Amino acid sequence: MMLFKFGCRNPQNCLQRFNVCVNLADEQYDKQIILQLIHLVGKSAQFMSVVSLVSDKCKEQQNIQSCRLLANEFNLSTKQLEATLLITFCQLQNWILVDDMLLNKNWLGKDKLALSLPIGETVKLLHNNGAPSSSLTRYIKIIKDSDERLELAKKFNCHHIIIDDFASKKDRRGLLVYKTTLQKQSESYCYADVILKSPNTKWKN
Repeated sequence: MMLFKFGCRNPQNCLQRFNVCVNLADEQYDKQIILQLIHLVGKSAQFMSVVSLVSDKCKEQQNIQSCRLLANEFNLSTKQLEATLLITFCQLQNWILVDDMLLNKNWLGKDKLALSLPIGETVKLLHNNGAPSSSLTRYIKIIKDSDERLELAKKFNCHHIIIDDFASKKDRRGLLVYKTTLQKQSESYCYADVILKSPNTKWKN
């Protein structure tokens, strides 16, 4: 039992200690449980080693295609690969490669999202790994669903998108109130000021 507890607390040595526990276990039920744990830990270690390998390859070459080929060799799923590459590119602060992963051009030459990961998870992943607000704003802007776009913009403080939403709804009062929440003379504050003073918008209030 002590070996089992120690193995659970020390992942680096757990496989070795769990194998010892299997040989020492008297009950068949206990052996089955420990064997299942060994299987799960082995799978987890294999997955983590593949992810680390792809991440290291990405840091070394910074080439999306070569990382895809490597991931295919180890049957890493598309979503697992995308998450690994995005985190790695964020760590490298290589926003050009993040763009290359996230964006494609449609037949009109406009940007469209090109990931299999849900956009909400993608933006959260980028935000948690230090992506600049300008990058988050660019990706969120492409979302077609206005409610989802606004929800993500509020969640990640993409003020330009929120300001544009007030303008599209011609809600001058709402924008004036929102402007008071922005830091004075910040880029977003000045942008709200420009929108409010624009003669091209016919406000409803």
